Amino acid sequence: MCTSLSFAFSIFYDTWSFLDVSFKETKTALSHKGFLISVLILNFIIGPLVAYGIGRILLDKEPFIFLGFLMLVVTPCTDWYLLFTKLAKGNVPLTASLLPVNLLLQIALLPFYLYLFSGVKRTFSISMLLESIFYMFLLPFLLAIIIKRRKGRGVQKWRAFFTSSGMLFLNLAVMMMLASEGSYLSRHFSVLYVLLLPLLVFFIITFLAVFLISKVLRFKTCDGISLHFITLARNSPLALAMATIAFEKQPEGSLALGLGPLIELLLLAFIVYLFLCN
Repeated sequence: MCTSLSFAFSIFYDTWSFLDVSFKETKTALSHKGFLISVLILNFIIGPLVAYGIGRILLDKEPFIFLGFLMLVVTPCTDWYLLFTKLAKGNVPLTASLLPVNLLLQIALLPFYLYLFSGVKRTFSISMLLESIFYMFLLPFLLAIIIKRRKGRGVQKWRAFFTSSGMLFLNLAVMMMLASEGSYLSRHFSVLYVLLLPLLVFFIITFLAVFLISKVLRFKTCDGISLHFITLARNSPLALAMATIAFEKQPEGSLALGLGPLIELLLLAFIVYLFLCN
């Protein structure tokens, strides 16, 4: 029941993300070559290498938690980074333009990362990947288009409700996700403490790297903010789906993926606060 509710709230949240995006502006944003190249390098080359190094140093005695941590941080977020970008007054169309790129590349590269860093082979099926693409991207995208094109007071009220409730749906999705693991979580809550330092180190290194790149490439302030959140926000639902197969007999890895967002949300909220203060 909790898993189904989490799934439903995620679809609502993803739909809200697309509702808040101008598709014309998004098309124009794709021409920002410096931003695109920076995202690809940080998310799919530097990020995975940094994550592997951190894991080997800090989680070497916890192999399954290490693998869960790796799956968490090598998969860029495909939804809630838009919310934090908006809250911090970043360039939302620019970050939205990279959503399908992040999604498709992580689908292609996550099995490769798992095999390269840990030797895990059996992680997914084609049907699971197609379902992930449909529910994580196509369905919310189509719902957002339908709602945008509909006129009338009732539709506008629902759209306003979605726009004002993004954080609510995000929190509910995370709560339901954690509740679905409640019995196991209550017995292994120490996993949260084990993950805290590795995630904190990853966030600090990534934040400093993005800050340096933004200065060197002379990004506008709003673009630099966008680059921070598109590279800091982690944890795709795809990784959770794969974890059910990869950790069939060792649920510690799946739990690491479930608990990671608790730490991540606090860190992202703190970074929003820093940007707003400046």
